[in-house]
Amino acid sequence: MRLNNTILFLPLLISTFLSLTDSNRGWVMKKNENGIAVYTSIKESHKIKEVKIIDTVRSSLSGIVALLNDTKNYPTWVYRCGGAKVLKSITDKEQYNYELTILPWPFDNREVITYSKVSQDSLTKIVTIESGAAPGYMPCNDNIVRIKQFHSVYTLTKLTNGLVKIDYELYADPGGDIPTWLINANIIIGPYNSTAAMNKQIPNYQLTTYSFIKE
Repeated sequence: MRLNNTILFLPLLISTFLSLTDSNRGWVMKKNENGIAVYTSIKESHKIKEVKIIDTVRSSLSGIVALLNDTKNYPTWVYRCGGAKVLKSITDKEQYNYELTILPWPFDNREVITYSKVSQDSLTKIVTIESGAAPGYMPCNDNIVRIKQFHSVYTLTKLTNGLVKIDYELYADPGGDIPTWLINANIIIGPYNSTAAMNKQIPNYQLTTYSFIKE
């Protein structure tokens, strides 16, 4: 499979995006339930809102990374996920994933291909999992809209008493003919429901360890 230049330089593009992003974007809390706080923000360059979630769970750092790396299990907890798979595993830290999202009629289903990378700060032990859209990785499927704008960051911070603070930021433009007002009106439903379901899955991954993750 040939990779185009955009894919080859995708890690650099993600790092550049992060360096240019203002860390204080005027987040507004929209929901705080079951220990999950959900915020939204909108930039002048985007019509669709960004979402941030803050959550605290009992887990090892490796356990959360293992859950996020278990792509085939996404339909169990990711909101409206109709299927997911690893397209290419580069290392335990890097991979290309495919994910299908099932939308209600009259909208077409969506698919997204992402490049994801895991890293850990050697001093703070903070773990970061970054994902960015790689829409040109493979041909589009018929009758499914390929998402071209997607970026997410999980930041895992070890606390005391076996707890981990999860900061999750997401920007996704589903494309196609869904009205922007409808997207923004429902923007927190998916991230909140996914996080609530993810929390229930975390205990299943506590026996997994990674050599590149220091607890």
